Amino acid sequence: MNISGPFVESANANAIDTPPGFDEWDSGLTKEKRVQIKASRVKESAFSMECEVISLSNSHLHDYQSS
Repeated sequence: MNISGPFVESANANAIDTPPGFDEWDSGLTKEKRVQIKASRVKESAFSMECEVISLSNSHLHDYQSS
């Protein structure tokens, strides 16, 4: 898989905390519609997934606090 330098630069520009109202799509990446969900995907991305929740279950986790 070959990932271009401009894609890496744009992706890295979006890997920061941004204030509310900041449009991360201004970094040069292209929005592309998805089939099942409302959120856009990055067109230049080499990999993208859309998933469906089939079931949910509760897990009981042990509390590992120090004694």
